[in-house]
Amino acid sequence: MEKKQRNLLKGNVMTILLGLAAPLMATAFAQMAYNLVDIFWIGRLSVKAVAACGTAGYFWWIGEAVVQAARVGVSVKSSQAYGANDMKKSQEVIASGLQLTIFLSLAFAAIILFFQDPLISLFHLSKEVNEMAKQYLEIVALGMPVIFAVPTLSSAYHSTGDSATPFKLNVVGLVTNIIIDPIFIFSWHLGVRGAALASVTANLVTVILFFLHMHFFHPHLKKVPWLRWPGLSAYLEMLRLGLPSGAQNGLHALISMYLTRLVAKFGPIPVAVYSAGSQMESLTWLSAEGIAFGLTVMVGQHVGAKAYERLKVVIRKGVFLTFVAGALGMMVLILGRHSIFPFFIQDSQEALRLGAIYLVILGASQIFQGVEIGTTGVFHGFGQTKLPSMVGMSLNLLRIPLALLLMPHYGAPGVWMAISFSSVLKGIVNSVLLKHYLKSWFMAHPTGLKAETGEN
Repeated sequence: MEKKQRNLLKGNVMTILLGLAAPLMATAFAQMAYNLVDIFWIGRLSVKAVAACGTAGYFWWIGEAVVQAARVGVSVKSSQAYGANDMKKSQEVIASGLQLTIFLSLAFAAIILFFQDPLISLFHLSKEVNEMAKQYLEIVALGMPVIFAVPTLSSAYHSTGDSATPFKLNVVGLVTNIIIDPIFIFSWHLGVRGAALASVTANLVTVILFFLHMHFFHPHLKKVPWLRWPGLSAYLEMLRLGLPSGAQNGLHALISMYLTRLVAKFGPIPVAVYSAGSQMESLTWLSAEGIAFGLTVMVGQHVGAKAYERLKVVIRKGVFLTFVAGALGMMVLILGRHSIFPFFIQDSQEALRLGAIYLVILGASQIFQGVEIGTTGVFHGFGQTKLPSMVGMSLNLLRIPLALLLMPHYGAPGVWMAISFSSVLKGIVNSVLLKHYLKSWFMAHPTGLKAETGEN
């Protein structure tokens, strides 16, 4: 077995989880950096350009939700098969996951390209902003199969315990994006089209590197039957596992789109702040998701191996790490509220004022957001995707009436208060539900294999 395909069932749990999660978190930061690099350069065009790309970005987000079923399916089923030493099953799951990713991304891209005019007009922005949003969106839509293949391929590596390689390959893509972004936007005078084209190109480079690495350096993934038809049942099983979390993410995006429409009543500046601020806030949730992906893999492998006593340690340590990620995110956003936004937006003092307010409001809920994501990762490792998705969808929906209630008193910040409050509730409810779920699960599975914990 290749060195990087780690045995997650032996050794010190915290050391292994940190070793697995650190590259996952770094990979998530690389993905976040794609967006921040775009905002950095687009912000040099105008605040309206930031609003346009942020608006178009919601459809990118919905696309991620559509294909999330495939990524979750790979994370859960492949890691469980790998933990049970069923390598053929693991390879078949990975192949069907990438196939499903491509099918779903092509279908979603076709819808976006056909309906982009009415979709963009939903936000009721100015004609100039609408036009820039369409320019950005049409290029991103054409590149969606490549863009969405990256997280699915990363999940394939993660399921084998290799989180370092996806990080390295994503960093190469990020560096590519950093280099070509200003060239496409300014040197070639492509504006927002250049930002979109740079992102697609960088993701294409990353996908090519993934396949080259699998072919030459990864014996397990080299044998994946990418072109073999797995049967409809394989796709349906992935959809069964991934649709709840995908539906939650998709509904989250739709709700955010509606909230953006509410914010747009106050002009393009609050929209730009909301769009850029959400990328800055992703510092926490991408960090927590990196840990949660690692948790899903570790929980899945321990369930597959029936190492139940060690599994308890994995869960406790993993959720604690997401708590720490939330605490660090809170400090960065609140303490850096006056210094973060000027780095991205420089032509509006009102945007800087609102940006500081946004970071304080959202910063207050970062710990709860981190815990929500961590507990969701544990649920996914057990193959239980419906329960956390129901919590997420119901409490995300609560944002709409809360925003409508607070807007008349606080304006655009009232919308951000509604978002932050719902995040607090999700963290609390998810934690309570996980406690009860684990109690019943371990009662139903009282025996398992003894595995090294590396700690007592």
